[in-house]
Amino acid sequence: MRAIYVDAFGEGFRTADEIADLLSFAVDAELDSIVVQVVRRGDAFANRLPVPRADGDIPDPDFDPLHELCQESERHGIDIHAWVAVTPIAVLPPGERVSDTVDPSLQSLVSVCRDGRDREPNGVVHIDPGHPETAARCARIARALVREYPVAGVSLDRIRYPNAPEPDLLWGHNPVAMSRYIGCGGTVADAEQMSESFLQWRRDQVTGLLAYVRDEVHAERRSAEISVNAVCAEGLEHGWQFSRAYRVLGQDWAGWIRDGAVDRVLFMNYRGDSDDADLVPDDYTGDRQELLKEGSVSRVAERRVLQDRFQEWNALARSHTTSEPGDVGPRRRPAQAIPAIGLYLNTIEQTNDQLRLCRESGFRGFCGFSYRNPSLSALFGESSGIAERNRLAELYRNELRR
Repeated sequence: MRAIYVDAFGEGFRTADEIADLLSFAVDAELDSIVVQVVRRGDAFANRLPVPRADGDIPDPDFDPLHELCQESERHGIDIHAWVAVTPIAVLPPGERVSDTVDPSLQSLVSVCRDGRDREPNGVVHIDPGHPETAARCARIARALVREYPVAGVSLDRIRYPNAPEPDLLWGHNPVAMSRYIGCGGTVADAEQMSESFLQWRRDQVTGLLAYVRDEVHAERRSAEISVNAVCAEGLEHGWQFSRAYRVLGQDWAGWIRDGAVDRVLFMNYRGDSDDADLVPDDYTGDRQELLKEGSVSRVAERRVLQDRFQEWNALARSHTTSEPGDVGPRRRPAQAIPAIGLYLNTIEQTNDQLRLCRESGFRGFCGFSYRNPSLSALFGESSGIAERNRLAELYRNELRR
C-alpha cells in the first residue's frame, strides 16, 4: 500500500474540482490507495449511508463525494478505503447537554468517564465500545459502505476508548457497559480502581467490536478489506503491555496484527519536532512556537528521542508480523503492518528520512497524514499546500523506485 490520508475537515473531496486535484496528486505520486474520511463525527461525506450527510461542508446538495471519488479513481486504478471514525458522534459547545443535541437513539450509548463527564475537553462525544449497539451501529455503516459503493475496504479509526483526561480517569462507565461488566463477574470497585480485570474487559470489548464489524462486512462482500488506524502514543519504555494504547485506550493492535484479526493495521507512528500520536492539525494555534513550548498541547522531546521512539514502534509492529498467529483471526496469518507517517509534523526532507527508516525496517508500504497538510511548512502556512504536495509527490515517486 502506497497511500495518503484525506481527512474531512477541509480541502479534500467535497467537490468535483477537489476530487480532480486529489486524483491528480495521487497519479503524480504513483499512489495505489487513498484512505478518505467518509464518516467523521456522526456525519458522512456520502449520500447512501445510515448517517446524516455533512450538508454544511458539501456545497452541492445533490453531490455524493464518495460516489464521485470512487467513479473517478477507478479510471486510474487507485483503490479507495473508506475511513470511518467509529466512536465520535458529535461535538458540543461548552454548557450544551447531550440530551439537548445528540440523536435520541444514540444517547444511551454515550461513553462516560469515571468522574461522570460525557465529552472530551474539545467537546467531542463518543459512544461506548462496551455497549452492544455501538458494534451494531458501526456494522450497519460499514455494510452500507461496501454494498452501496465500490470501495476496496473499510478503514476503522477511533476504534478504542477516548484518551483519559487524567491518569486515574478512564472512559467506559456507560451504565449498560457497566452492567455487562458486572454480569461477567466484575465489580464497580474493580472499575473505579482500574483493576487488571476491568482493563482486560475493556480491551475485549474493542476487539469484539472489531471482530463483529469485520464479520458483518465480509457477510456483505467477502473481498472487502478491513484495516484499522492504530495509536502509537508516547513511548515503549516499559513494553507494549504498559503502553497507553494497550492499557488506557484498550486497543490491542499488536495482537490484531499477530492474530490476523484484520487485513491491515496502519500504525500511526507520528513523530516530528513534537511527540504527537493523537492530535490533528486543527488542535494547534497556528503559532509554530506554541508547538514547541513546554507544557503546550503536544508532548515535546528532543528529536533524537523521538527518532528512537519512531524506531521502537516500527520494531514492535514488525515483530508481530512474523509471530505465530493465535486463534482470534480468520486469516490464520499475521495482518499486514503499514507505517502511517505524520507528514504535518515534518519537513519534506524529514519525511524522506522517516520513509527510509521504514524501508530499512522491512516495510514495503506507507500512508501519509495528510493530504491537506502535507508538511509542517504547509501546516503553518509557510509554504502552500499545493507546492508541498508537489514536493511530496516527487518524494513518493522516488521512494517507489528504491
